[in-house]
Amino acid sequence: MYILNQKTVGALVISTSLFSSIAFANDVNLAAYTIPANACLPANSETLDKVTIKNGAYVFKNNKIGTASLLCALPLNGWKSGVSLNTQKWNNPTMRMTSYRVYYKDPNNCSSLMGVQVQLRYRNTGGMQSVGNKWTSWTAGDIGSLCLPGILTNTTKTIPLNHSLRKDRLYHFLVKIKRSNAAQKVTFSGIDFPLNIDATP
Repeated sequence: MYILNQKTVGALVISTSLFSSIAFANDVNLAAYTIPANACLPANSETLDKVTIKNGAYVFKNNKIGTASLLCALPLNGWKSGVSLNTQKWNNPTMRMTSYRVYYKDPNNCSSLMGVQVQLRYRNTGGMQSVGNKWTSWTAGDIGSLCLPGILTNTTKTIPLNHSLRKDRLYHFLVKIKRSNAAQKVTFSGIDFPLNIDATP
């Protein structure tokens, strides 16, 4: 039976921690990008009538309810910027994504009648493709299910998503915000790409 001393255990913990951070990190080229809400566009005229930008975030206009859809461009693909030609993967240019982080406010998070929904998509010569599952800010289907109270202030959520960005694809996020009455303060502020996964799914 082997007994590890304190220094050995400490070294193993540190090295494991460093390896985990590297293994689950977004590509640094991706992590350098942010998508603030005011870079997103309403997906249709109906949305244009419902939402407005306030302090850099999308919110509903006074007395407007329902669902509003936003398109948030991600102007990247598999080619990496700011690196020498020798470091590009010419045969299969890819950029690693392991997570994205949503900045939002959902004061309830227990009802699907209000909140934020996000999904990564891309368009190529084959048409529109969705990547991974939709993320929603509500944790339960509807009121009545077991659910923790919402957060009344702005917050963030990191969503794990393993995907390799590739060439010949035009990426964007489809973001939907919704509310069922005018008193609900739902907000979408933007998306970024943390270097490490800093929250549980």
